[in-house]
Amino acid sequence: MTEWGIPDWRDAAAYGDVKRWTLDRWRWEFLRRREDLRQEFDAGSAAEYQRQIVHFGQHPEQFPYGRALEPSEPGSYVISMNIVAGLPCALPNPRIGDQPGYCIANPDPPDNWTTFCADDVPDGFLRFDFDLRKPLQPQVKLAAAALKRH
Repeated sequence: MTEWGIPDWRDAAAYGDVKRWTLDRWRWEFLRRREDLRQEFDAGSAAEYQRQIVHFGQHPEQFPYGRALEPSEPGSYVISMNIVAGLPCALPNPRIGDQPGYCIANPDPPDNWTTFCADDVPDGFLRFDFDLRKPLQPQVKLAAAALKRH
């Protein structure tokens, strides 16, 4: 193991039992080796921890562990825009391989996202445009009613 807790890729035994690993866990194993992500976590983790402490004081019900997690603990993360360009993603501590699923879940948009957002709406899809200058709730109700009719 290195300082970053990363197993030697040439030694299968260094990974332990991988039979229970999900695709997200395998993906995380590759992501956590990226130098840019390691640097990003180290650069932002102390400030994020302090932000979480303040947020916990205001909204303790939003913290499943009953407290803010320290950067050295599994489940602690910073927000990264470098995992998927332009998409905010959780970046947990790259030193920790076994992270909770919510931290390493695949942030890629669903396959049908680009199809749905395309100008040509394919058969079987229904497109709604929302006016962001007007209240959203009435528009959402109208969209829900239209979906039920279809």
